Amino acid sequence: HGVGGWSQYRRSTDGGRTWGESVVFRPSKQMWDGREVYSGLVFSVITAPNGTLIATVVRYANRWWEKQEAPVYFLSRDHGHTWEGPRLFDEAATVEDISMTLSTHFVHEDEVFIVFRGGPSNMTPGGPYTLWVSGDNGETFEQRSVLPFQDADYYWAAGVLPDGEIIVYTYDAHHRREDVTAEQNIPYT
Repeated sequence: HGVGGWSQYRRSTDGGRTWGESVVFRPSKQMWDGREVYSGLVFSVITAPNGTLIATVVRYANRWWEKQEAPVYFLSRDHGHTWEGPRLFDEAATVEDISMTLSTHFVHEDEVFIVFRGGPSNMTPGGPYTLWVSGDNGETFEQRSVLPFQDADYYWAAGVLPDGEIIVYTYDAHHRREDVTAEQNIPYT
């Protein structure tokens, strides 16, 4: 469990019954072999409404999970055989604004949603939690809102409820040490 190295993936063409050989995600391997960042690992892959895959890469400064630069993303229009990018979520966004996602993505009403946390730290405190949206299958993203969470919170998740409402929640991972019931007292938004 660390950030040294690069990402790899496997593809299934039969709904997850069988899996192909492991494939190196070349952009991640190039970051590991290069000198610009310590590593760049895929933390989120989602399929856009038109079938385009969107892979979000978190860029690390060192082995202690500290982030160096804002994440970038790559697009695949051929089911993961080739990838285009990197693309910035926002040219003006810094690592203080957006630095990480934990597979907190979903598709709702033909839009792709991703929740990010800002700040370069390895755990807490962090920066703001923000909701980013693409209405054009990953060609562009824009920040839709800043979420009302404490910067000290760390783990988060997001999704759509059966009635169409969006739910995002978080909790401070450090509370577990102090209060074993903390995960049952999650503040929802």
